[in-house]
Amino acid sequence: MAENIVEQQASGQAGVGAKQENDGMTLSALLDIMRKHIITIIITFCVVLGVVIAMTVMSPVKYSTTTQLFATYNDSSDGTANSSEQNSGSSYIMSQIKSYPVLTTTQSVL
Repeated sequence: MAENIVEQQASGQAGVGAKQENDGMTLSALLDIMRKHIITIIITFCVVLGVVIAMTVMSPVKYSTTTQLFATYNDSSDGTANSSEQNSGSSYIMSQIKSYPVLTTTQSVL
């Protein structure tokens, strides 16, 4: 009879009184695994952190911006400006606008 029990256990068959445990992974089992491998976790974290810091330090700094400009001529006199005054005001603004891109590249603006 003892031989039958040994043969059943060897072939994977459970006996009448055998108890099968298949609860899955519990939180305590997961913490035990992490405790066993804590050195590996710490080393991996430090290596990844070091690589990220090195890549950040070595990457060149890049700044970029975009702008838009809108300029108008508004005559502040009594409102009786003739077309020649408006034309000269508009010509003045157009000539000033052409100098704005050059002005933005000066050291004081940058």
